[in-house]
Amino acid sequence: MIVLGIETATPVRGVGLVDEERVLGEFTIHEKRADSESLFSSLDSLLKELHLDIREMDGISISIGPGSFTGLRVGLAAAKGFAVATETPLLSVPTLDALAHSIHSTLKQVQGQISNSKLQICPILDARKGEVYAAFYRRKGNTGNPPKADCGTLERTSDFWVLPPHALFEKIHEKTLFIGTGVEVYGKMITDHFGEKAHLLSPNPLAPSPTIVASLGLLKLKKGEVEDVEKLEPLYIRPSQVEVG
Repeated sequence: MIVLGIETATPVRGVGLVDEERVLGEFTIHEKRADSESLFSSLDSLLKELHLDIREMDGISISIGPGSFTGLRVGLAAAKGFAVATETPLLSVPTLDALAHSIHSTLKQVQGQISNSKLQICPILDARKGEVYAAFYRRKGNTGNPPKADCGTLERTSDFWVLPPHALFEKIHEKTLFIGTGVEVYGKMITDHFGEKAHLLSPNPLAPSPTIVASLGLLKLKKGEVEDVEKLEPLYIRPSQVEVG
Protein backbone atom coordinates (compact mmCIF):
# COMPACT_ATOMS: atom_id res chain seq x y z
CA MET A 1 0.00 0.00 0.00
CA ILE A 2 1.12 3.53 -0.80
CA VAL A 3 -0.11 6.53 1.18
CA LEU A 4 0.30 10.21 0.37
CA GLY A 5 0.84 12.55 3.31
CA ILE A 6 0.01 16.27 3.11
CA GLU A 7 1.24 18.82 5.67
CA THR A 8 0.00 22.41 5.35
CA ALA A 9 -0.81 23.22 8.98
CA THR A 10 2.57 24.88 9.60
CA PRO A 11 4.92 27.16 7.63
CA VAL A 12 6.99 24.07 6.71
CA ARG A 13 4.60 22.62 4.16
CA GLY A 14 5.05 19.54 2.05
CA VAL A 15 4.00 16.20 0.64
CA GLY A 16 5.43 12.75 1.28
CA LEU A 17 4.91 9.20 0.14
CA VAL A 18 5.39 5.96 2.07
CA ASP A 19 4.62 2.31 1.54
CA GLU A 20 4.60 -0.46 4.13
CA GLU A 21 8.37 -0.83 3.97
CA ARG A 22 9.93 2.60 3.58
CA VAL A 23 9.74 6.28 2.82
CA LEU A 24 9.44 6.70 -0.94
CA GLY A 25 10.03 10.44 -1.12
CA GLU A 26 9.27 13.82 0.37
CA PHE A 27 9.14 17.42 -0.76
CA THR A 28 8.99 20.30 1.74
CA ILE A 29 9.22 24.06 1.46
CA HIS A 30 9.22 26.83 4.05
CA GLU A 31 6.70 29.50 3.06
CA LYS A 32 4.70 32.05 5.02
CA ARG A 33 1.34 31.35 3.43
CA ALA A 34 -0.18 28.22 2.00
CA ASP A 35 -1.57 28.15 -1.51
CA SER A 36 -2.91 25.30 -3.60
CA GLU A 37 -0.64 26.07 -6.56
CA SER A 38 2.60 25.38 -4.66
CA LEU A 39 1.06 22.27 -3.10
CA PHE A 40 0.01 20.85 -6.47
CA SER A 41 3.41 21.73 -7.96
CA SER A 42 5.24 19.95 -5.12
CA LEU A 43 3.11 16.84 -5.48
CA ASP A 44 3.47 16.79 -9.25
CA SER A 45 7.26 17.00 -8.96
CA LEU A 46 7.39 14.22 -6.37
CA LEU A 47 5.14 11.88 -8.34
CA LYS A 48 7.12 12.45 -11.54
CA GLU A 49 10.41 11.79 -9.74
CA LEU A 50 9.06 8.48 -8.43
CA HIS A 51 7.26 7.56 -11.67
CA LEU A 52 3.96 7.28 -9.84
CA ASP A 53 0.43 8.48 -10.52
CA ILE A 54 -1.98 9.95 -7.97
CA ARG A 55 -4.41 7.16 -8.91
CA GLU A 56 -1.93 4.62 -7.51
CA MET A 57 -2.38 5.89 -3.96
CA ASP A 58 -4.15 3.59 -1.49
CA GLY A 59 -4.78 6.42 0.94
CA ILE A 60 -4.60 10.22 1.25
CA SER A 61 -3.51 11.37 4.71
CA ILE A 62 -3.90 14.98 5.79
CA SER A 63 -2.43 16.85 8.78
CA ILE A 64 -5.75 18.05 10.18
CA GLY A 65 -4.65 20.62 12.78
CA PRO A 66 -4.31 22.54 14.93
CA GLY A 67 -2.30 25.05 12.97
CA SER A 68 -2.64 27.83 10.42
CA PHE A 69 -6.32 28.31 9.59
CA THR A 70 -5.52 29.17 5.97
CA GLY A 71 -3.08 26.28 5.65
CA LEU A 72 -5.55 23.79 7.08
CA ARG A 73 -8.26 24.86 4.67
CA VAL A 74 -5.94 24.67 1.65
CA GLY A 75 -4.57 21.26 2.61
CA LEU A 76 -7.93 19.71 3.44
CA ALA A 77 -9.54 21.01 0.26
CA ALA A 78 -6.72 19.48 -1.78
CA ALA A 79 -6.86 16.16 0.11
CA LYS A 80 -10.64 15.94 -0.34
CA GLY A 81 -10.29 16.75 -4.03
CA PHE A 82 -7.69 14.02 -4.55
CA ALA A 83 -9.74 11.51 -2.54
CA VAL A 84 -12.95 12.14 -4.46
CA ALA A 85 -11.33 12.29 -7.90
CA THR A 86 -9.45 9.02 -7.41
CA GLU A 87 -11.96 7.28 -5.11
CA THR A 88 -9.19 6.88 -2.53
CA PRO A 89 -9.75 6.63 1.25
CA LEU A 90 -9.18 9.88 3.16
CA LEU A 91 -7.30 9.75 6.48
CA SER A 92 -6.67 12.46 9.06
CA VAL A 93 -3.77 12.86 11.50
CA PRO A 94 -3.67 15.51 14.26
CA THR A 95 -0.76 17.84 13.55
CA LEU A 96 0.64 17.65 17.08
CA ASP A 97 0.57 13.83 16.90
CA ALA A 98 2.60 13.93 13.70
CA LEU A 99 5.03 16.49 15.15
CA ALA A 100 5.60 14.36 18.25
CA HIS A 101 6.34 11.28 16.11
CA SER A 102 8.65 13.31 13.86
CA ILE A 103 11.08 13.54 16.75
CA HIS A 104 12.39 10.02 16.14
CA SER A 105 14.13 10.88 12.88
CA THR A 106 15.70 13.91 14.56
CA LEU A 107 16.88 11.92 17.57
CA LYS A 108 18.89 9.69 15.26
CA GLN A 109 20.88 12.80 14.27
CA VAL A 110 21.45 13.96 17.85
CA GLN A 111 22.08 10.75 19.77
CA GLY A 112 23.46 11.51 23.21
CA GLN A 113 21.40 14.65 23.77
CA ILE A 114 18.50 12.68 25.19
CA SER A 115 19.02 9.38 27.01
CA ASN A 116 15.64 8.91 28.73
CA SER A 117 13.24 7.23 26.30
CA LYS A 118 10.34 7.82 28.72
CA LEU A 119 10.91 11.58 28.77
CA GLN A 120 7.72 13.62 28.41
CA ILE A 121 7.49 15.21 24.96
CA CYS A 122 5.71 18.51 24.42
CA PRO A 123 5.30 19.65 20.81
CA ILE A 124 4.34 23.32 20.69
CA LEU A 125 3.25 25.31 17.68
CA ASP A 126 3.08 29.10 17.63
CA ALA A 127 -0.63 29.95 17.62
CA ARG A 128 0.01 33.73 17.51
CA LYS A 129 -1.74 36.16 19.82
CA GLY A 130 0.67 35.14 22.58
CA GLU A 131 -0.55 31.54 22.61
CA VAL A 132 0.69 28.08 21.63
CA TYR A 133 -0.92 24.83 20.53
CA ALA A 134 0.40 22.02 22.70
CA ALA A 135 -0.09 18.51 24.06
CA PHE A 136 1.91 15.94 26.05
CA TYR A 137 3.23 12.62 24.75
CA ARG A 138 5.22 9.71 26.10
CA ARG A 139 6.81 6.68 24.51
CA LYS A 140 4.90 3.46 25.05
CA GLY A 141 5.93 -0.17 24.65
CA ASN A 142 7.00 -1.63 21.31
CA THR A 143 3.96 -2.01 19.07
CA GLY A 144 5.49 -4.50 16.67
CA ASN A 145 6.80 -3.40 13.29
CA PRO A 146 5.00 -0.16 12.36
CA PRO A 147 6.00 2.04 9.40
CA LYS A 148 8.99 4.33 9.25
CA ALA A 149 10.21 6.32 12.28
CA ASP A 150 8.58 4.23 15.04
CA CYS A 151 5.15 5.57 14.17
CA GLY A 152 2.60 4.41 16.70
CA THR A 153 5.08 4.09 19.59
CA LEU A 154 4.03 7.37 21.23
CA GLU A 155 0.81 7.94 23.10
CA ARG A 156 -0.80 11.27 23.82
CA THR A 157 -1.34 11.79 27.54
CA SER A 158 -3.28 15.06 27.47
CA ASP A 159 -5.90 17.01 25.60
CA PHE A 160 -4.99 19.36 22.76
CA TRP A 161 -4.64 22.89 24.13
CA VAL A 162 -4.37 26.44 22.89
CA LEU A 163 -3.12 28.61 25.73
CA PRO A 164 -0.49 31.18 26.79
CA PRO A 165 2.97 29.73 27.46
CA HIS A 166 2.80 30.50 31.21
CA ALA A 167 -0.46 28.52 31.46
CA LEU A 168 1.24 25.58 29.72
CA PHE A 169 4.19 25.81 32.10
CA GLU A 170 1.83 25.42 35.07
CA LYS A 171 0.85 21.98 33.72
CA ILE A 172 4.45 20.71 33.54
CA HIS A 173 5.98 19.07 36.62
CA GLU A 174 8.79 16.93 35.20
CA LYS A 175 11.67 17.01 32.75
CA THR A 176 10.21 17.69 29.32
CA LEU A 177 11.43 17.75 25.74
CA PHE A 178 10.07 20.71 23.75
CA ILE A 179 9.90 20.74 19.94
CA GLY A 180 8.13 22.74 17.24
CA THR A 181 7.80 26.28 15.94
CA GLY A 182 6.81 27.48 19.40
CA VAL A 183 10.36 26.80 20.58
CA GLU A 184 11.68 29.39 18.12
CA VAL A 185 9.38 31.99 19.65
CA TYR A 186 9.39 30.99 23.32
CA GLY A 187 12.65 29.02 23.71
CA LYS A 188 14.30 31.56 26.04
CA MET A 189 11.15 31.74 28.16
CA ILE A 190 11.17 27.94 28.44
CA THR A 191 14.80 27.70 29.53
CA ASP A 192 14.47 30.65 31.91
CA HIS A 193 11.48 29.00 33.57
CA PHE A 194 12.59 25.35 33.69
CA GLY A 195 16.38 25.47 33.55
CA GLU A 196 17.83 21.96 33.30
CA LYS A 197 14.36 20.41 33.34
CA ALA A 198 13.81 21.70 29.79
CA HIS A 199 15.35 19.83 26.87
CA LEU A 200 15.58 21.64 23.54
CA LEU A 201 16.91 19.65 20.60
CA SER A 202 19.32 20.93 17.98
CA PRO A 203 18.23 20.65 15.25
CA ASN A 204 14.69 21.26 16.40
CA PRO A 205 11.96 19.58 14.31
CA LEU A 206 9.89 22.69 13.63
CA ALA A 207 6.96 20.95 11.98
CA PRO A 208 5.65 17.47 11.20
CA SER A 209 7.30 15.59 8.37
CA PRO A 210 4.73 14.86 5.64
CA THR A 211 6.07 11.30 5.50
CA ILE A 212 5.17 10.93 9.19
CA VAL A 213 1.68 12.17 8.32
CA ALA A 214 1.61 9.50 5.62
CA SER A 215 2.94 6.78 7.95
CA LEU A 216 0.41 7.52 10.67
CA GLY A 217 -2.26 7.58 7.99
CA LEU A 218 -1.12 4.16 6.82
CA LEU A 219 -1.59 2.79 10.33
CA LYS A 220 -5.14 4.16 10.36
CA LEU A 221 -5.83 2.75 6.89
CA LYS A 222 -4.84 -0.72 8.08
CA LYS A 223 -7.31 -0.35 10.96
CA GLY A 224 -10.06 0.82 8.63
CA GLU A 225 -10.20 4.25 10.30
CA VAL A 226 -11.23 6.13 7.17
CA GLU A 227 -12.82 9.59 7.21
CA ASP A 228 -16.11 10.69 5.70
CA VAL A 229 -14.98 13.13 2.99
CA GLU A 230 -18.07 15.30 3.29
CA LYS A 231 -17.99 15.57 7.08
CA LEU A 232 -14.26 15.99 7.81
CA GLU A 233 -13.36 19.46 9.08
CA PRO A 234 -10.07 21.00 10.28
CA LEU A 235 -9.15 20.60 13.93
CA TYR A 236 -8.92 24.28 14.81
CA ILE A 237 -8.96 23.99 18.66
CA ARG A 238 -9.77 27.70 18.85
CA PRO A 239 -12.73 29.21 16.95
CA SER A 240 -11.93 29.82 13.29
CA GLN A 241 -11.66 33.42 12.20
CA VAL A 242 -10.06 35.35 9.36
CA GLU A 243 -6.32 34.80 9.67
CA VAL A 244 -4.03 37.81 9.37
CA GLY A 245 -0.50 37.53 7.92
